[in-house]
Amino acid sequence: MTELFINGVSVVLPKDFSVQVKRENSFVTKNGEYTYDITLPLTNPINAELYKNINRLNNLQRLETKRSAVLVADNRVYCNGTEVITGWSESTVSIQVASGNSELNYFIGSDLLISSLDMKTTVPEWGDMEHITKTYPDIDYCLAPVVNRTAGYCINRWAYGKPTLEDTYALQADDSYWFPQPFLCAFVKEVMRAIGYDLQVNQIEDTIFKSLFICHVEETCKWNELLPGWTVKDFFEEIEKMFNAVFVVDNRNRTARLMIKPSYYAGSKSVHVLQVEDVYEAEIEESEEDVNEMASANVRYKMPDSTYYRLRCLPDDFSKKVKREVIPEGFEAGETDLMARIQKWFSDSGHQKKDVIYTDIANDKEFIYRGRSFNEGWSDFDPINEFKPLERENADSDVELGMVPVELAFYDLYSYVGNDKNRPIKVTIPVIDSSGTKVDENGESITNVLEQIENWTAAEDESQGNLYLAFYIGLVQYEPLTSGRYDFPLAFTDTYTWTQSYKYWPTNTIGATLALKTLNKQFYEGQYDIDFDKAIKIQTHDPNVYDTRSVFEIRNKRYICKDMEFTLDISGRKGAWTGTFYPIRISDTEADARWILTDGKWRDGGVWLDNGRWLDD
Repeated sequence: MTELFINGVSVVLPKDFSVQVKRENSFVTKNGEYTYDITLPLTNPINAELYKNINRLNNLQRLETKRSAVLVADNRVYCNGTEVITGWSESTVSIQVASGNSELNYFIGSDLLISSLDMKTTVPEWGDMEHITKTYPDIDYCLAPVVNRTAGYCINRWAYGKPTLEDTYALQADDSYWFPQPFLCAFVKEVMRAIGYDLQVNQIEDTIFKSLFICHVEETCKWNELLPGWTVKDFFEEIEKMFNAVFVVDNRNRTARLMIKPSYYAGSKSVHVLQVEDVYEAEIEESEEDVNEMASANVRYKMPDSTYYRLRCLPDDFSKKVKREVIPEGFEAGETDLMARIQKWFSDSGHQKKDVIYTDIANDKEFIYRGRSFNEGWSDFDPINEFKPLERENADSDVELGMVPVELAFYDLYSYVGNDKNRPIKVTIPVIDSSGTKVDENGESITNVLEQIENWTAAEDESQGNLYLAFYIGLVQYEPLTSGRYDFPLAFTDTYTWTQSYKYWPTNTIGATLALKTLNKQFYEGQYDIDFDKAIKIQTHDPNVYDTRSVFEIRNKRYICKDMEFTLDISGRKGAWTGTFYPIRISDTEADARWILTDGKWRDGGVWLDNGRWLDD
């Protein structure tokens, strides 16, 4: 028997009811599950009451929208989602049941702005040490200093002082504006909550990239106003691209998981498909998306056009023409400090060419010699091309990432001794260009009415700005060339940054970098061995309804599922169901990894003990 529950009410289905239910694996496609078109009769009192006599011209009752919809056949749930009314006539109403990732995509669509969501508001307080010393997941946002270059001020501007003869460092607030800088993982979770889902698993949190935060200069404490012009769909798609991940939605429990593709099947359940009556080769449509896109694509950031970003990612035509030399791999091989090693290279006058890019073979980093200049720091050299494109031989596509490393530039932060402000110490912190306040040629704000009318422009819809990222790791220690030590809250985009008047180049302690080769190693490489060119289609009478994210054993071979399709009529499931599968080469232990209760992590290998626990060898 087949039943459809709308808002908990079992509706009356037509006698000729029939629907094709298709379930898809989010690892292969973005749908997960489909939307289903169903036509219901309004000639019975149950449906007429449920739909408030929607077919009557004089009906004034307001019909509730986005109600829950559950499709059940033979006591098994085939679809759990949301109802969408698409039309009606004198005797029928047409609805769609949106479920799984399809439901998420349907209601998010391409026009649901993050600014329209009901998200949290966080108001930082003076002396809020927790949000300057800690990092995610202990806190959801930090108070890292960020400069609004256009408006000409710094938000979250901290200053630190060293009490006399004390080893502790007292925090003091300078003149500043205080606005939260949310961690990226916390922002993803909050967006999910705002659209009605609980993000229970985010595998990015198990990597160093959990320390990424969103840099902004928006003068607001409301999280929904931090990314003007960004839709939820665009934001999620950028997350999936950058981290080679996929959102997996469970409508039954209104939960979601963000899974990195190379570990998508970690701890997945293995199932044996019964009563298989037919197996044949399936035709592959060329339009199907490439699930290994990031592992086989050329990848680059969508950088703003400025000198800073051209230095961080050299223009293609310039990169091909510029002179190059290499720093041999064996040079100062015993030196453990990278920057000290490179400094020794440039101490040789023969390596002080300003028209050459030097590539360090040992770590694939590039440098230029610029000469000693106090205004630009003590170093004789600068890193260059840190965020160069990731290029592959025989790449089958080009991917551009819309979330980019923030610009870092010198800015004055102050130190204190007692209540006396010392000279400014130049450090590198995020700098963002914004629309700012409209000013005239003399730098004065435009207040004259005639000038306002002359310069008036029609209001525009929200336009999508850049989304800037940086790592925040708490306080970073600096030792000036003079005596003393100071701790400042700084952001990083690469392994090293620099400050003026300080020793060498401060290193972030977690080695965090947004270099694409690091993203490649962390998220793009290590894909599963899946043969997407040899899909099979099966027909089976197996009575179970399997999770599409399982590893399937079919006639003694392992597969992953692309989709399953069932036919339901008024009596229940009708006939055999079909499925499309891809062969996968995966070990027994990886396919059947168990949950470790002691630390809550998955293991790829181990032994099954009699006491019901799965432990590593």
